[in-house]
Amino acid sequence: MKKRAYTAEEIRRLLDQVRSLRHEGLTVSEACLRLDLAEQTYYRWANQAAKAEKLAEDSMPSAASSELEELRALVLKLTIENHRLKQMLK
Repeated sequence: MKKRAYTAEEIRRLLDQVRSLRHEGLTVSEACLRLDLAEQTYYRWANQAAKAEKLAEDSMPSAASSELEELRALVLKLTIENHRLKQMLK
């Protein structure tokens, strides 16, 4: 049997289809059988996808925290300006 090379998009689509079939009450084995996908291949792809998501989440906090600091500084600046303008109106 010749090995089939799947694109990243095909892998995402198949993983989503297995998850959808699982929500319908099928087991992983039944879902893989219905999609003509080896169960071991599904588990390998699911594991790789989980690792990729974890890496993306781990790298996100540093970017999110720097953005959060910028937003906090902006809020502080606007609050001070707002207070100053209110004082001018009195």
